[in-house]
Amino acid sequence: MNKQLSLLLPAVVLTAACFSASSSGQVILLGNLSGSNDSGGTDPITTTSWKAVGFTTPAQSYTLNDVVLHLQNYTSSSSPQVSLYNDSGSSTPGTQLGLLTTPADNGGAIGSFTFTASGLTLAPNTSYWVVLKDLSSPSPSLGWVKSTVGISPSGDASAFLGFKKTQTSGSAWSGLTGQVNNFQIDATVVVPEPATYGAAAAGLLLGFGVFRKLRNSASV
Repeated sequence: MNKQLSLLLPAVVLTAACFSASSSGQVILLGNLSGSNDSGGTDPITTTSWKAVGFTTPAQSYTLNDVVLHLQNYTSSSSPQVSLYNDSGSSTPGTQLGLLTTPADNGGAIGSFTFTASGLTLAPNTSYWVVLKDLSSPSPSLGWVKSTVGISPSGDASAFLGFKKTQTSGSAWSGLTGQVNNFQIDATVVVPEPATYGAAAAGLLLGFGVFRKLRNSASV
């Protein structure tokens, strides 16, 4: 009996691994909106003063869906831009990988704004930065809202890299402690290529073949 189980085990493992890897669905990659408040003031965002939040993906690929930010003073005179950057290798934003679509303003009140991504894939075990800037004005107007609750961001991400700020349009970044801006990064687990399903089918066929061989042996 043990010999029979040992023959079936590789097929079972192969098939289970393929089907578990093919699961998908939207998840919160990183965020702190649940339970946070908007009572901590704001960080001014301008053409030269940007702020970023960083994270590291787990051993899984994702498609970036959107980034939700709590902003204040977003009016028709503001032009907020959210970008995805890779990591420079020094735990700071490196090169811009893509832009997200900016939602409409709400006249300046504190609100939740969803910046939509398109065609941005996040590789496994890789660090990224979401960067917020305002393209419209060098003087402070737009603000990224902070919470007084101080809830640490959580989600599927394997690491939260903290917040960084630049006063020089990204040429130099500094770390920030004790400041938690309100945000959420949503993503979808990437569905494997068709080859994965072929591997799953191969596992099922292998298991069926082993089963038939064991049954025929038992009947002799």
